[in-house]
Amino acid sequence: MINNEYECDVEKTLLENGYEGVMFLTDYSYDDALVGVSTDKRAVYNYNLMVEWLVEEEGFEDDIEAAEWIDYNTIRAIPYFGSTAPVIYYPKDYEGQTALEYLEDHGWCASSVQLI
Repeated sequence: MINNEYECDVEKTLLENGYEGVMFLTDYSYDDALVGVSTDKRAVYNYNLMVEWLVEEEGFEDDIEAAEWIDYNTIRAIPYFGSTAPVIYYPKDYEGQTALEYLEDHGWCASSVQLI
């Protein structure tokens, strides 16, 4: 973008980290939930952070309402993005770590997701 005006924080983060052309979620953009980009240039979002973002930034009443919104309005739309669809992962606690940290520590995803 020539004028450096961004549609949302996610776009800014992606472009500042050299990820031009990565498809990301809009309406809602889940700015604080973007955690990385896969090697096949797909935006990676943390589901729990998406829920938290809707409650904190968009005024959703609680986690249940936010999760229902995501499940119905976002997750169901993902197949329509095609092969460049963003990835939404559901973190679990593995030995006090998130799933991403656990996999990275065991060498399983360091090459498949670039954290931002």
